[in-house]
Amino acid sequence: MKKNFNILALILLPTFIYVLSGCGAKTATPKDSKAIFVVWKTPNIKFADQGFLNQEDGYEKFEVYSSAQPVISLKIYPDKICTSLLSCMSKDEFNSKYLNSAYPNDTLENILNAKEIFNGKNRKDIADGFEQKISFKDKYDINYKVSSNSVEFIDTKNKIMIKIRKN
Repeated sequence: MKKNFNILALILLPTFIYVLSGCGAKTATPKDSKAIFVVWKTPNIKFADQGFLNQEDGYEKFEVYSSAQPVISLKIYPDKICTSLLSCMSKDEFNSKYLNSAYPNDTLENILNAKEIFNGKNRKDIADGFEQKISFKDKYDINYKVSSNSVEFIDTKNKIMIKIRKN
């Protein structure tokens, strides 16, 4: 009887330890997480809902939910952007597909993080932030405004609007 118990314990103990340790692979814990409300309108993507912007090791994660289901999930790395469909693409390719190919590679990151776009071109300080008006021939006509609790990016030429309000 004791021999059977020892064999059973040797079989079950690793399984028990595995379950207690969180079932294996650990998910990344965000270093910083911000709850946001996002309106995103482009020719290819349209949504308006609650989301999160998480700073994680080596990348940023941008997620938007509707009825507790993810609508969009982007992982933004220094050299690429991965979508919720498990496809990764260069930032140039992402801009061409979802924004505008004439935008600098860091445009989306800077919008999400309320930073200057286009290397601060035409920056004008305002009461609680800054604004930029940037246009170039037939490629884009951008009004970008960052305040203490919101970001507004509007490109009238390409019918692109991204508005973010911090919760």
